[in-house]
Amino acid sequence: MIHVIAPGLETTVQDFPGRRGLRAVGIPPSGPYDDRSFRIGNALLGNAVSAAGLEIQLIGPTLRFDVASTVALTGAVTDATLDGRPLPMWQTVEVRAGQVLNIGTAVRGIRSYLTIAGGIRSQPVLGSRSTFVRAGIGGIGGRALAAGMQIPIARTGPVPPRLLAPPAVPDFGHYVAIDVVLGPHSDWLTPAGHQAFLDAPWTVTAQSDRTGCRLVGPALEFSDRALNKPPDNGGDPSNVVNTGYPLGGVNLAGTSPIVLPVDGPSQGGFITPYVIAGASMWRLAQVRGGHQIRFTAIDRASARNRLIEHENACAGAEYLVKVDELTTASGAA
Repeated sequence: MIHVIAPGLETTVQDFPGRRGLRAVGIPPSGPYDDRSFRIGNALLGNAVSAAGLEIQLIGPTLRFDVASTVALTGAVTDATLDGRPLPMWQTVEVRAGQVLNIGTAVRGIRSYLTIAGGIRSQPVLGSRSTFVRAGIGGIGGRALAAGMQIPIARTGPVPPRLLAPPAVPDFGHYVAIDVVLGPHSDWLTPAGHQAFLDAPWTVTAQSDRTGCRLVGPALEFSDRALNKPPDNGGDPSNVVNTGYPLGGVNLAGTSPIVLPVDGPSQGGFITPYVIAGASMWRLAQVRGGHQIRFTAIDRASARNRLIEHENACAGAEYLVKVDELTTASGAA
């Protein structure tokens, strides 16, 4: 077991690929928002792809390990310590029974991930251990970690020490380029509207979360399709008869784009002129409020190719480095 001394701002149990196949009944997939960082953490430990770990938002938890284990901390750059000694990121670290891991505040990026050898063994709900807080399902009691919780983990044997090659470590900076493909309502914007969307820097608001990434930028110009439509579509040009939303859809509410990520709704009455390419979603997960993104339009063939590259990077086969001896933050060799 892992004992939660302090929970952090919002720390949840997640697994990959989450709770798939249920969007038609309004249940999102959940799972790690930044799946690349999360999946590399599991790869470092030799875990199954589906092993559950922790997603840590901005301010991390303080955890006491009641049994020995091996962990990997990935994602947003954060100050973390094990019994007061610095904990390195993007590599395996041995933890002895009784040691206390403290994960501090993220300084670059916003979401860190703690994966644990063998994974977290909470009770699956609808085929996944991922936490969907708004519905109170998955994770530990369907909610974010709280002080006093016990996190069940697997008991495993020794894990070969590994690290991620430094050139493969992501850089979570102030500016992020996000690839998009045309969505189901692309013809509801004029060519000038599309150009404005792609040319502008968009600022991520502090109200963004796993349900929606809210953006501020220029006004967009709507086409005749949006301006002259049957009244049952709603009065605003961005309104449409209730429609399904794709995962990663760029929802246009008025002229304010809201990207719908892993906990986002599956249907509603706003248009979706663009969809985030699958290989770019992990980058969006690390953009802090007040920072900016730009969108680049790509075709579906390019999106598929980039997704293949992303999948290879998540598997880590080309970037994980085995070492014969790796000094850990606990002082063990």
